Amino acid sequence: MINKNDPQKALVVLIIIFLILFAAGLGSRGITMYKIADALLISPVKKISLGFRHIGTSFLNTRAFFISKKSLLIKNKELLKENEDLKNQIAILRSKEMQNERLKEILNLKSGVNYNFIAANVIGNTEMPFRFVIIDKGTASGVKIGSPVVTVNAGTLRLIGIVYSVSLHTAKILLPTDPRFFVSVKDAYTGELGVAQGNRDSLKIEFKMKTPKIASGDPLLTTSISSIYPQNILVGRIYSVKKSGNITTTALIKPAVDFENLFEVLIIEK
Repeated sequence: MINKNDPQKALVVLIIIFLILFAAGLGSRGITMYKIADALLISPVKKISLGFRHIGTSFLNTRAFFISKKSLLIKNKELLKENEDLKNQIAILRSKEMQNERLKEILNLKSGVNYNFIAANVIGNTEMPFRFVIIDKGTASGVKIGSPVVTVNAGTLRLIGIVYSVSLHTAKILLPTDPRFFVSVKDAYTGELGVAQGNRDSLKIEFKMKTPKIASGDPLLTTSISSIYPQNILVGRIYSVKKSGNITTTALIKPAVDFENLFEVLIIEK
């Protein structure tokens, strides 16, 4: 019997009886306790578990994607470096090949001239106030102030300038484009004589006559008039002829040497 003085126990008993009657009613409708448990507990837990599993799989896939992307970036960087290294090696080999070709030209040239050379490398240049190239040979190698400096290209001696100053192991070469530079020249086609002067990026000759025997494209060579330069060294080619007065004609000359890409020079021993 339920003790009327214990209302809590009475309430529990009533709830149990209610649940038994409720379960019996559901059972009569084909609803079992398993189905109830499945609906209230098992299915939600499964869904939550699947959700967490999906999140975990997505996380792993995302992590794998970023790892793969990082690996590809690292590999791409390595390939770019290898490509750059190969380009540098090709450039070095090409430079050595060109140097060997220039040395062969120098050796072939020596057999056809009656003066001696001192070979030197260009190690620098200056622009202001005068245009110089700096070489790695000086008095220790026999270089003297006033010595002509040339290079050889396609079997032809080309004028670079003149030794302007010298130290024990270096020297400065004054370029023919410097306004302080003068050289006696002749037109290789007509024999017309003149004195060329440095003119910043070129040389110029002023002829005191109306119609000198010169034309654009004519090569100009050093002459035997000068006591400094051997004759027939190519100074440059005329690229402009203009009359600057009634009896004055000015010719502009493009140097025979690309001074921006000068690597080796030959000093003619005096």
